[in-house]
Amino acid sequence: AKDGDGEAPKSKKKLIIIIGLALILLIVAAVGAFLFLNAEKEVIIPQNIIVVPTPPEEVIAPFHQIILDPFWIDLKNDGSGAKFLVGTFIISMDTLSVKDEIEKNMKIVRDAIYYYLVSAGPNFLIDVKNAEKIRAGMSEILGQYVLSGPITDIYFDSFLKK
Repeated sequence: AKDGDGEAPKSKKKLIIIIGLALILLIVAAVGAFLFLNAEKEVIIPQNIIVVPTPPEEVIAPFHQIILDPFWIDLKNDGSGAKFLVGTFIISMDTLSVKDEIEKNMKIVRDAIYYYLVSAGPNFLIDVKNAEKIRAGMSEILGQYVLSGPITDIYFDSFLKK
């Protein structure tokens, strides 16, 4: 202990101030380092690369589809067992009203397609060259029963001989 001149308390004050300043400096350095290391890195594009903007996407008109349950058409039996032609079709249309009309009259539409396929005959149906004729015939039949708008297309989902 020193005499009452206050030399010891001043050195304690100086020591506390120095330690406080060192702690503040240490905290500021830690926060700065944290912010610097976690900052998003700027992407540098080299000068010899040309950035081409992507063209705007084409707006495709909405369309609706109905997948019909398979049609089983009996082929002539040649004694080797029963043979069937199994066809699944997808009907495509632009408007929801046509889809609703087909779904509402599904039994009539299926019967019409089935009778068209049966009346076309097995040899006609099996020939791959007749695919467009079958599609056109089915479109014509559907056109007679669907009055709220046109059928866009008919797709063969599967057409197999079993």
